[in-house]
Amino acid sequence: MGERAYLVYDANGGVLGEAMYFVRKWLRIGKCELCAVTHRGLRPREAWVRATGEVDVEIDARHRNELDARLRDFIDGAYPCVVGEQDGDLSWILRPNEIEPFVGEPERLAKAIAAHFEGPPTSAATP
Repeated sequence: MGERAYLVYDANGGVLGEAMYFVRKWLRIGKCELCAVTHRGLRPREAWVRATGEVDVEIDARHRNELDARLRDFIDGAYPCVVGEQDGDLSWILRPNEIEPFVGEPERLAKAIAAHFEGPPTSAATP
């Protein structure tokens, strides 16, 4: 199918990155809205895991320090976000200011990702 959604968290991956994120969150000097949608602590939310299993799009979660140059250049510092890739082209699914309404509703996020890749309806008419 060649469709992929990148969830890009506003945190660095790895043990140190995760620890720094939790310190920032605890001190209330930074948080990642996307983390609040998909995770509870260090573990993915069960509802998120179920919802992504029902989506016919590959979902690739990445942290800031795990981006290739093409994705990093496209995002240009706009973290957290969700970016779609279709036939090699990148497009915005959700920009940072559009994620907060999905907090507590991981199923809605999965549906929004799926809807991004749905094409226009095809005509059922026959000649």
